[in-house]
Amino acid sequence: MKSKLSLILAALLSTAGAFALPGTKQSVPDSSGQFVYYKDASFARESYLGVIYYDESTYAFRYVAPQINDKKNPKPKLEMQVFLTVNPESDKLDFTGERVEPFPRSQEETDIINYIHDFAYEMTSRRQKVGLLEEKKTVNQDYEQFGGFVKIEYDPMIPVFNVSKIIDAGGKEALSIVTAGQLISSSDTSFQTFEGIPDKITDKAHSFKPNKKAKKNKITIDDENAGSQEFTLDSQWEQKNGMNLWTLGSVATISTVTINAGDISKAKILRTILLGRDHSYPDWASLKIDSSKDGTISVSPVYYNADSNSFLYNFKVIKELKGGSNSIFDFSVFAGAYTPNKKYFNEILNSYKTVK
Repeated sequence: MKSKLSLILAALLSTAGAFALPGTKQSVPDSSGQFVYYKDASFARESYLGVIYYDESTYAFRYVAPQINDKKNPKPKLEMQVFLTVNPESDKLDFTGERVEPFPRSQEETDIINYIHDFAYEMTSRRQKVGLLEEKKTVNQDYEQFGGFVKIEYDPMIPVFNVSKIIDAGGKEALSIVTAGQLISSSDTSFQTFEGIPDKITDKAHSFKPNKKAKKNKITIDDENAGSQEFTLDSQWEQKNGMNLWTLGSVATISTVTINAGDISKAKILRTILLGRDHSYPDWASLKIDSSKDGTISVSPVYYNADSNSFLYNFKVIKELKGGSNSIFDFSVFAGAYTPNKKYFNEILNSYKTVK
């Protein structure tokens, strides 16, 4: 278990490759390697559709239906990818090249490729009509691909199309965001290997029992230019090598970082924090975002790590400091430790404060 604040900081400070869809204005431009996955109810079986932004002229779409192990009606995993190049100068989605993997070998696979083409054209066209999106917005439209009259919910925190869900005429979710992420390197396979998030949060590999006699200590992180950060830990926690990183065995970590936001918008900071990394996928259905009058933003997603098949509760607090700086407090704890000890961990979280 490791803190990913360094990855978040690197992404925040990087301005390379930040663009939007052709003919689209975004308040938070997409950055290379950002992706989103949706659960798509258009198909008879459990299906996910993802889209990733590589650069202003290169995108990829991936359809995946996980393997079904039902003895009466088993089905193998079905997966199709479409890599597209587009004309970034065009005021519409203009394909300049395409590669399909694997090559369609059945009518079902051909239909999926055609569906992806329609999805790309329609979603781009509809997003263009929304204009500059600075906050959540719902648009009522007729959308034949999803059964007629629908409500499309937009959110600037979501990469590429900014779509969070599509509600059909019957009130059901025809399309809904499952997760969103950011590749950390050219060898990161987080986009290509996603197959959904389990419905139940389980974790038998991590356990913890608080020592009620452990001595409590106030942790203070001073910065003469920005102010100080304070929180309370007990002696069961260990600070790592003088860094702003504390660990509770193998079940929890706390880390902090102070950044000089400069021209970086709060919206970009928030999106960067929300995106998963390195096969760790935030469950968007459980995501909570709270904002207070003093500018503090609290984010609490649950992450599913596909490599270890584990769930992690994560809490991030963004606070404004003096001099235009922002502090980011990151608190992560595995579900097996957090679930039976919520009071213990929540007391630590609630002890965090900043002094300007």
